[in-house]
Amino acid sequence: MLNSIFERKQQKMTFSVLLLTLCTSFLGCKKEEVIIDKKILSTAAISQSMLLNSPYKAGSDITSLLQSDVNQENEILIPEGTYYISKPITKTNGTINIKSDGAILQMVPSFPSGKKNLSAGFILTGLSNISIDGLTIDGNRDNLLNAGKNWTNYIMGIQILASSNISIKNCDIINAPSISFNILNSSNIELVNCSSVNGMFHGIVFQNCTNAIASRSKVIGIGNQGNDVRKGGIGMLGIGGDHLSFTDNDIENTSDTGTKTEGSNFVTWSGNTLKNCGKDGIKFQNLIAGENPGVEANLDFVTDAKIMNNTIDQIYNGRNDGSSLIQVWNAHNVEVTGNLITGGSKTGQEDGICIWSDTDINAKYITVSGNTIKNTNRFIYLSKVSNATITENNCENLVAPKTKYDGFTAEYSDKISVTNNLFRRSATGAIDGFAAKMYESANFELQNNKLENAYNALELSFVSSDSSSVSNNQMDNFSSYAISVYSTTTGTVLNSLKLMGNTLSRAGMATGYSAVIRVDPTNLSIDDLDLSNTKIIGNARFGDVGLEVKSDLKKVNTLNLTGFSVTGNVFYPASVDLTACKTILK
Repeated sequence: MLNSIFERKQQKMTFSVLLLTLCTSFLGCKKEEVIIDKKILSTAAISQSMLLNSPYKAGSDITSLLQSDVNQENEILIPEGTYYISKPITKTNGTINIKSDGAILQMVPSFPSGKKNLSAGFILTGLSNISIDGLTIDGNRDNLLNAGKNWTNYIMGIQILASSNISIKNCDIINAPSISFNILNSSNIELVNCSSVNGMFHGIVFQNCTNAIASRSKVIGIGNQGNDVRKGGIGMLGIGGDHLSFTDNDIENTSDTGTKTEGSNFVTWSGNTLKNCGKDGIKFQNLIAGENPGVEANLDFVTDAKIMNNTIDQIYNGRNDGSSLIQVWNAHNVEVTGNLITGGSKTGQEDGICIWSDTDINAKYITVSGNTIKNTNRFIYLSKVSNATITENNCENLVAPKTKYDGFTAEYSDKISVTNNLFRRSATGAIDGFAAKMYESANFELQNNKLENAYNALELSFVSSDSSSVSNNQMDNFSSYAISVYSTTTGTVLNSLKLMGNTLSRAGMATGYSAVIRVDPTNLSIDDLDLSNTKIIGNARFGDVGLEVKSDLKKVNTLNLTGFSVTGNVFYPASVDLTACKTILK
């Protein structure tokens, strides 16, 4: 293969010299142009000569020779073939430049293993420039299922520490008993068109790194290894650091999360494909105490992530502790846009997109836009989030969810805008829950959404709210009632609740209920309840009333029913069903 490449290069250079001769003789080209091409020709000829006369012989142990060349900082060119290494190739400070066109460096069976971070095919520390292109490193381990007690079988593919200007291209790590590519405390890193195949632990790790990119690379794990942290692993992982980018990668069959960062800021995931991962798909989170020994825990927030145009399909490969195909945890300034998400492989909590916080400070400034989510138990879940925009997402269950969850949920959240989305459940009864739910949330807007095929359409549970609105939504086909408004906290006061311009059709299709829209003022006082221009269309199995706001106390100051209409086999709301209202406008 190499000979043919060099023949093509030689032909190209010969043609170049002929062209330059003609150009110089007849066209008066500048002298320096000839000199530049002669330099290129000379370099190519030297490289070809080094490869054709390489001291590296396929089938031999090249450890000493390779280490010597590394120490002398020679340009190292290794021809295609299989070679053996018997201990780590190491270098401290300086540079390294290795090129090949398919050389396989296979670790011998006696290659020394050690505890974490002590053994690898290459251990490079404190280098100012690193270039490795076209190598395959074979861990050569038949048993990749157990790291051994205290990581006694820990051998990595390539480990780089405290270095900069790192280029790893076209490199493959196969059969690694632990991490394939492990880069720590380094900067200006590009890892392009590489792969980690059949590795026992993480595929690619950036720890405390700055300006690092993994692009057009592949991680294929060894599948379900249960909950043992010494088995399986994460496809691509960032711990600490900032400005990390994961673009156009393929991640499959990992035992743990497909790709995640912990305590890393300014992170981008774009154009990746994740399939059959063991836990979560893509995860952006703060650093958790105790999970990464030796790394100081940051229990606050991470900031700035873009998760866009990724395809995430069928995760939860044997793990029971995952929750989301995309998860954002304790974070600010995050965009989740244009992703294609397919679930359906887990019983229990399974979110297409989950944004949440477990501290007293909300996650905030979140955009979830233009995503397609199919067949998850819950589509989008927000908890303790503020200033979020949820727009133009297409969420649909073609099959019944495996466990009862609501389609869209925002709980304990504030300033949430939900516009122009489709939340379509499977129309299979109670297991579909609500198409959308706002639970103990305040100051929200739901506008121009389609809510379809759920057990119920919309649940609104309040603690307090200055002003919230549900307007111009289309709601269709529900087993039970459509809209429920209530509070579990005594003395809750709403200044304004607008349920305006919504169209509700085919409520109560299976069970019937006392009202299509039910406002329970037991714990709730509302100054202005506006249902103007609301349309209720009948065809329910039972003839229910359209609206119920029922209490012995006058808990609603003004009910606006201007333009409110009911057709079909739903009764017009009678005054007996509006006994909580002081003033009714029609």
